[in-house]
Amino acid sequence: MNRVLGTARTIRSRFADPAASLVLPLAAAAIVGVSLVYMLVRPQWGDQTWLLFLARRSLDTSHMQFGDLVEANPPLIIWLSEIPVRLSQILAISSTAALQLVMALTVACSVAWTVSLVGRGEAFAGRIFSAWFALALLVATVIRPWPHYAQREHILLLLLLPYLVLTARRIDGLKITVGEAFLAGMVGAAGILLKPHHALIIGAVELFVLMRARNVRALFRPESVAMAATAIAYAGAIFLWAPDYLRKVLPLAMHTYYAYHRVELWTMLPPVRALKLAILLLAWALVYRRLAHRTLSAVLALAALGATAGYLAQMKGHDYQYAPAMAFFDLLLGVIAIDVWLRWSPERAWLPNWRLAAAVSSLTCIVAISVSYPLQRARAAHPYVDARIEAQRALSRHIPRGSTVVVLSTSTESFFEEVLDRGWEWGSRFDCLWMIPALVDAERSAARDGATEPAALRDAAATTRSAVTADLKRWRPNPVLVDRCQDSTIAPCMGSGTMRLDLLQWLQQDPGFASAWKDYVRQGEVGPYDLWCREGETAVCREILAHSR
Repeated sequence: MNRVLGTARTIRSRFADPAASLVLPLAAAAIVGVSLVYMLVRPQWGDQTWLLFLARRSLDTSHMQFGDLVEANPPLIIWLSEIPVRLSQILAISSTAALQLVMALTVACSVAWTVSLVGRGEAFAGRIFSAWFALALLVATVIRPWPHYAQREHILLLLLLPYLVLTARRIDGLKITVGEAFLAGMVGAAGILLKPHHALIIGAVELFVLMRARNVRALFRPESVAMAATAIAYAGAIFLWAPDYLRKVLPLAMHTYYAYHRVELWTMLPPVRALKLAILLLAWALVYRRLAHRTLSAVLALAALGATAGYLAQMKGHDYQYAPAMAFFDLLLGVIAIDVWLRWSPERAWLPNWRLAAAVSSLTCIVAISVSYPLQRARAAHPYVDARIEAQRALSRHIPRGSTVVVLSTSTESFFEEVLDRGWEWGSRFDCLWMIPALVDAERSAARDGATEPAALRDAAATTRSAVTADLKRWRPNPVLVDRCQDSTIAPCMGSGTMRLDLLQWLQQDPGFASAWKDYVRQGEVGPYDLWCREGETAVCREILAHSR
């Protein structure tokens, strides 16, 4: 035992050397440099580019009617996506570049605000903690969630962090101005309203506040009142400016979206992930009483658990939906590690030689950027690819700019990257036919059981067929890609599970669609897609096929 203690004292004394004082500057330089690269080099986008296209169409039509655009999620994300679209028009840059710029500013504001709350009113040790916590924030909000950068869940995370930290600091006795509290509540509510499933985070944190205060009046703080007011105002805004979402889109989504990308609950938390979380929570419980920032750690732990519950409630299993929970768990681990490090390291190791620190940090940042940039570029250049994405990229090179295209499928995957880059129009109000798996399953179940299909699902099927027919007549897309979801020799269509379904056969049950489809001629196949062009306008199909053989 004496030998162990002697070794520990020796190690600690070494960290008292001047070199130990460079740990924070070096870590800051490396993490900031890598974070800048991660914000500059974006990943492959799917939903993000669809939402940018929707925002552009919304601005062009000056309204959000069912006949123009349909998005199953509430319209706030479309309204927020109008910001980078407008910015792209002002700066004459692409909408994706504008979104990257907006996200960089959002990250900077969220991290700066959160760090200021953590370090406010603290002694020197608390300010050192806030500096380390800033680095943990960059790891949790930029580096780790990079594959899901600018997804709704990523934006939710950035908007919610100030509210969470403000609540923790208020519990610890920090005086917060009413204006700042209202702003944190409004911004946090905007984040939750992007993905209402994550209201469970707010529920868990507010319950913790109530338990600590033991007074129901603690729930009527400025930030919580602002959250409720923002939610009410948002409901009113939808009623005024997007009534079709309430009347048409929401009923359609409620009756069909449950079956889209649905997975079993037990598959959503793999054993290894569940074990890691259990170990982290156990470690937190063991050291909780010894933590200097125990309230902050408790709020982050509850936020992580609430976000995990929100993830499970969606029954989809997408990694990006787990991003908020992952970030909160990362920050919880960061709080524990920082507190332990500051308790263990001597205070004189916290103050570096500033001239030396500046020189070494500058060099470290340059090295971090130089090393991570080519690696990240290579990572972005080789994203997830399947047969459908390969086909989309191959044929996109031969479709002229300004064309109107559409893909009849249960998933367009990353096709809206091409739509935006090549200036195409999209010949549909839907990004994909996400409602068809539920509708086909209901029809098959009714036929198998000799029962009548529920009236709500019959109405949803009629609405879907009518909308696709109207879009075909209105936009007259050429070419049209039809996914062969019925073909057992290729992978099932994304979002439909293992179900095999003939999309054209299902749509042609509507006489109006069958009549409109007579104007189209099948020209051949490109990967998993059948290629159709309007009769007499087949040049683009011939060009695609000539280069696909």
